[in-house]
Amino acid sequence: MKLKDIIEKTISGDWGNEQYLDETPCAICCVRGADIVPIENSNFDGIPKRYVSEKSLKSRALEVGDIVIEKSGGSPTQSTGRVSYFSR
Repeated sequence: MKLKDIIEKTISGDWGNEQYLDETPCAICCVRGADIVPIENSNFDGIPKRYVSEKSLKSRALEVGDIVIEKSGGSPTQSTGRVSYFSR
């Protein structure tokens, strides 16, 4: 079975802007691959705070039950392909 055959939808990230702008008013936490392990350990301190449009927020916000798969950004000490389940 291929992963693409069982995925309902894929969502790519939105890096957003560093500061509030009229076209990007929604404050978010931008989860990178490097943030997966800290989040699993309830450490949210290093997660970048960014601003995105309402449209981007509605189409990209994680929902309970989502699975996050890192597809790029690996390093010699952190492999690409880490997976995290988004729960409450």
